[in-house]
Amino acid sequence: MFGLITKTLCVSVGYLYPAYKCFKLLRGGPEAIGAAPGTTEERDVVKGILKYWIVMAGFTAVELVADTFVFW
Repeated sequence: MFGLITKTLCVSVGYLYPAYKCFKLLRGGPEAIGAAPGTTEERDVVKGILKYWIVMAGFTAVELVADTFVFW
């Protein structure tokens, strides 16, 4: 039971909230996340979001492979 609650919390915080922020950025533009359009602030926000998803994808891939070898 505790594992299910923990997994749900991790997915919510790790995937759903950042996905929601990305959706807001794509749907409403930089103003939706508090950045002025065409500025370095906007570029930094977009870079941060992209870096997050790259790191998250890497961790997810490593976790998948590690789970396969650890629990076989």
